[in-house]
Amino acid sequence: MLKNLPTLLDEARRSVEEIAPRELRASIDRGERIVLIDVREPQEWGMGVLPGALPVPRGVLELNLPQRLPDPEANIVCYCQGGVRSLFAA
Repeated sequence: MLKNLPTLLDEARRSVEEIAPRELRASIDRGERIVLIDVREPQEWGMGVLPGALPVPRGVLELNLPQRLPDPEANIVCYCQGGVRSLFAA
């Protein structure tokens, strides 16, 4: 049976830890090992990218990410503009 978008989002939210920007800032300030991944499309990166983030569009994440991770043991934080792409990426 095919799942609809609300069902997929609900399932993803139950399995992915979402954090607020202030929580991310606190983790970075504590020196936690974090890899930031910007899963927006290239035309969106001009709006700004978090310092040190890897720009990897959601559509090619599975193909491009494994070889680009600088620290495979670090926590991974994905972000996008509205939260849906990053939720599915995570």
